[in-house]
Amino acid sequence: METKKTRTKTHQRRNCLGTAALGTIVNLTAVGNLHVDIVVVASVVVNPITGARLGKGKGYGDIEYAMMRELGACDDSTLVITTVHETQLLDDLPASVMTEHDL
Repeated sequence: METKKTRTKTHQRRNCLGTAALGTIVNLTAVGNLHVDIVVVASVVVNPITGARLGKGKGYGDIEYAMMRELGACDDSTLVITTVHETQLLDDLPASVMTEHDL
């Protein structure tokens, strides 16, 4: 049964203040001792044939993935997934819009 106390704790986990209060800081050097099995990234558009995706253009997800890869936490066996609506699928996503950092 949900109480006011559990509701508050659940709400805290969903915002940045709650993350800071309830989360654990992980030193980047410790990340190399971890192995990430699945990375979930946001997408604006995805080519369902090649799996190429574009995000919002800031590169945050791509940079985080690149950092984990560089530190050895991700490798070729790490599954990268996203969720999209069918209107976000584009079979002919031109290679010219892809940049070096795009997953």
